[in-house]
Amino acid sequence: MSKTSISSTAIMQPQHRNRHSFAIFGGYLLKETMELAFCCCSAFAHCRPTFLSLDPSTFDAPVPVGSILYLKATVAYTEHWKEGSRVQVSVQSSVRNVAHGSLAATGVFNYTFFVGRKLEVMPVTYSEFVSYVPLSASNYWFVLFADLGRGNAGHFSRC
Repeated sequence: MSKTSISSTAIMQPQHRNRHSFAIFGGYLLKETMELAFCCCSAFAHCRPTFLSLDPSTFDAPVPVGSILYLKATVAYTEHWKEGSRVQVSVQSSVRNVAHGSLAATGVFNYTFFVGRKLEVMPVTYSEFVSYVPLSASNYWFVLFADLGRGNAGHFSRC
């Protein structure tokens, strides 16, 4: 899993701030995390992925204008699905306040993509395994509700 990681660093500019605040607009942060997740999945799969879903996300800390935003995307889970694979990319974000030098975690965003190839990623270290297990459980519910949405009420398999 660690070999699938890519990172991004950016200074937060005033044009991306909220209208009535000095914090960066959450939609801009979602755009940045989505682009990094897409690039991470593309680099891992060697093809263009199709976006499926974004897990519920929270913004744990504000991102002030002038701070440095660090993003790290990792392919955290894969599962064979239909004629390809579902790939879940976890993007961790943190912000460094330049004036104080403090670093704060601002959120974790889990994106799910579909690629038309059979792919697999497995955890190697304990910390990778700890992030892998909850994502595999969330994919179970994704498949369950996707099947219910297609009218397969009695079908509870993991595809």
